[in-house]
Amino acid sequence: MRLIVFDEFGSELEQLWNTLEPVSEHYAFQLYEWVRFVQATVGGDGARIKPWVAVVVDEQDQPRMIFPLGVRRWAGIRILEFLGNEQGDYMGPLIHQ
Repeated sequence: MRLIVFDEFGSELEQLWNTLEPVSEHYAFQLYEWVRFVQATVGGDGARIKPWVAVVVDEQDQPRMIFPLGVRRWAGIRILEFLGNEQGDYMGPLIHQ
């Protein structure tokens, strides 16, 4: 197992996420398109949240867990939180069944 961290929503992250979605239990707030859209519209420049999406892959580079996290600054400190935290419920990782 190894950890890959993405600081933007690109094609590699999208491919890993879309591979994991069908084999994980998740809510609508954990879908790639929802998280990407929320980050692009209200999480980015306005809220100044920088994506920090952690993906755990196995020995065959297949995704096993995705933690859609972001870092924001508040009162001089950095806070690691789930992306879309203010806009949705049921935030959490996607985990392979």
